[in-house]
Amino acid sequence: MGRFRIVRFINSGGMGEVYEAWDSELGERVALKTIRPEIASFPPVIERFKQEVRQARGVSHVNVCRVYEMFSHVQDSGDHVWFLTMELLAGRTLSEYLSQHAPMSAKQALNVIEQMVSGLAAAHEHGVVHGDFKSSNVMLVDGPAGKTRVVVTDFGLSFKGLAGRGTRSEQCKVGTPRYMAPEQLEGKEVGFAADQYALGVVICEMLKGVCPLPTGASFDRSQDLAWAHIVNARWEQVVRRCLQVRPEDRFPNIRDITSVLTRGRRRGIPWAMAAAVLSSIALFVALESGQSGEFVEAAAQLTPDTDLTSRPSLARDGRIIAYSSDRAESGNLDIWVQHLPVGTPTRLTTDPAEDVDPNIAPDGSAVVFRSERAGGGIYIIDIGGGRERLLAPDGRNPRFSPDGRSVAYWVGDNDSTIASGKVFLLSLANRVSTRLLSDFTDARYPVWSSDGSHILFSGCRALNQPLPGCSEWWVATRDGKTINDTGTLALLRKHNIQLVDLIGGWYGDKVLFSGRQQSTTSLWEVTIPLRSLRATGIPRPITSGEPRAVAPCLANSGSIAFERLTSALHVWRIEHSSDPGKALASKLTHDPTFDVSPDISSNGQWLVFARGYQGHRDLWVRNMISGKEALFYAAPGDKLSPIIDNSGTVVVLETREKEVPSLFIMVRDQFTRTLGARCSNPTGWFDETHSVFCRQGVPSVIALVNVDTAKVTTVLEKANQSLSEATWSPRSQYLLFTASPDGVSKRIFAVLFPKSERQPKGQWIPLTPKAEFNDRPRWSGDGKTVFYLSRRDGFSCVWGQHFDSQSGRAIGVPFAVMHFHDPRFSPHVVLDRAFNLSVAGDSVYLNIGEINTSVWVGRLRQPSLLSALRDFR
Repeated sequence: MGRFRIVRFINSGGMGEVYEAWDSELGERVALKTIRPEIASFPPVIERFKQEVRQARGVSHVNVCRVYEMFSHVQDSGDHVWFLTMELLAGRTLSEYLSQHAPMSAKQALNVIEQMVSGLAAAHEHGVVHGDFKSSNVMLVDGPAGKTRVVVTDFGLSFKGLAGRGTRSEQCKVGTPRYMAPEQLEGKEVGFAADQYALGVVICEMLKGVCPLPTGASFDRSQDLAWAHIVNARWEQVVRRCLQVRPEDRFPNIRDITSVLTRGRRRGIPWAMAAAVLSSIALFVALESGQSGEFVEAAAQLTPDTDLTSRPSLARDGRIIAYSSDRAESGNLDIWVQHLPVGTPTRLTTDPAEDVDPNIAPDGSAVVFRSERAGGGIYIIDIGGGRERLLAPDGRNPRFSPDGRSVAYWVGDNDSTIASGKVFLLSLANRVSTRLLSDFTDARYPVWSSDGSHILFSGCRALNQPLPGCSEWWVATRDGKTINDTGTLALLRKHNIQLVDLIGGWYGDKVLFSGRQQSTTSLWEVTIPLRSLRATGIPRPITSGEPRAVAPCLANSGSIAFERLTSALHVWRIEHSSDPGKALASKLTHDPTFDVSPDISSNGQWLVFARGYQGHRDLWVRNMISGKEALFYAAPGDKLSPIIDNSGTVVVLETREKEVPSLFIMVRDQFTRTLGARCSNPTGWFDETHSVFCRQGVPSVIALVNVDTAKVTTVLEKANQSLSEATWSPRSQYLLFTASPDGVSKRIFAVLFPKSERQPKGQWIPLTPKAEFNDRPRWSGDGKTVFYLSRRDGFSCVWGQHFDSQSGRAIGVPFAVMHFHDPRFSPHVVLDRAFNLSVAGDSVYLNIGEINTSVWVGRLRQPSLLSALRDFR
């Protein structure tokens, strides 16, 4: 059925059949539910279904089964098959569980009830009535750390989906009688209170193992003596009130159910001596482990998985959130704001270029953000209306000061291995930007302290030291005159935590960030007290499990928002790249881990790449003739930028020890030898396999390393320019490279580089405009075309430029090989240090990232005595 491939039959029900299917567009498994022909044949029913699906799509909550879309498929007979797609859940229904394990204990039942209430309440807050709530419409799904996720399914689809056929009374009677409220059985108007009634029946079912009264019995189930003393008076009060005949006699809000059930739950008796001894043992174990569990409470998904939504920012009081999303136009990221907890999202920007990384003013009145329009920069827009206004050309990652009067940001190359970052402070009163920290080789990612007196940033102060090895988190006073080294990154390395994103924020003495430890990416906090400005204690994870959590932000109220990220990163090939009309992309690797830094041998037979996660990757080689992959080299540590020879046996690569790069040469099954720590980022061979081009120093120069002697020779340099990405064509004898004066623009040049002379000859020939950002230039096999990555249209796309080596000039205008304008599927989402583009013949090999992101909100639990003792022992 087009984008859907049926995997297996699951079951059948009153509405139709349910299948597991593969959605090729979303790139994930979904549940596909067909609608019976006798139902679908009535046009008003289909229209009503469409309305209900649109409404149900607005409910995005961890305890609600996500409804994606409604489709029709035309069979060979000409008949239409209508079906719905929704989140695929692996588990069993509450009804199935109760058939074997009822009755449940009060403690076990309370956990399930709290999640059911949370899901139903989220739907009610979006105006959606379930209408057929029952234990068979509740799924129990295994979650991380043995926790059970309770998911309410079939919202609105049974009750409202059939409305439109028959009388109004018949419409309202759709449901399962033994769970139906009296007003529903009588065909009266049905509202949120009907779901509360059904929930009361399910609670009874959980605690007693049976439903109250058989089908067709009296409406007044609240008086059934079977419910007396089910747990205690409080539980009996909840059940009786849920089962009241009149809707107005039930709870005003379904959330009141958990409020009553949990009242006084946290009261306890004083510790006895034995308990104190046991607690001391537990405290010792927890201190030694350095872990203290999940600290984000009541985390709930705010935005649906069908939208690409990222980079949340909370106003000071936590009542307004801003984020970047493509919910209005798939693939077009714009800035949105939403009042919490259940406000309607409002779109602030509509430009076709990417608008990302919003930061909301402390009072919630305006948003600053990065836009890729017109070459990129920082813009501001008022939430109350009006058009966005440019604040700082080329700026990145803007952050409002706590008083809302200034904006900190940085300018430079996103590649953290290139020293180009400069931090600025913009006064909103006079729109004047002042550079801070001018004595730093690189400074980026500024965030404010809570009182606005200091700025925390990532920077390197040493001259001629490679990045990011010399980077550390520093703190500067607002005027930039007093600077302290916090030692945070050294502390993270000590605990084997890899930083995977920007600095999240600095709140009081705590800094939030996203980090990876072993195979898990979580949100963390580290203590940097204002009194010492030095990282202390042990970093603490505040979330756990998958998917990965990144981009945290915190409000004064304790509300926290963050981004959940699922992603895939593989090697792709674009064939026939010299002819844009015939260019075709195909995926080459399919491993569940990340495949990065691909390089193809010039004869097109061997593909080398690094596989694994940041901090630990192994080298793999794929035989492009047989399609077989084999492990080439495995050892602890990161491995990047490998290049492979035509025999498939010799590889030169960069490794990093504490973020300091070194070059190694490896010969399969023979030896591994260092080429020294003076160079990084090997990009291509010269004179077959006798030498390798790399970059060296700050600002970087192009160097040539002899693989036999390890001798390093500088071959290209220019004052105040960072040179990189050198690749040589044995056919044309021309060398390609990039030059960047400021990290904002990057230009591609060619220069004649005869093999016999081993040095450049003649003038640099510009192949791209001065103001653009173009990167990773590579020669085609015949030396007549240059392929490269460009952001000239505001997106990371592959372009080509024909070149005449006889005259030494570009021929014609640049042409687009392949566009990547959808942020869900793009090279742009790959970290610069992990990305590569390589060419054999006219086939381009590159990394393409596939991502899906959603925004979650919750509350950050206050540190306990245990965590305080651990931090300061």
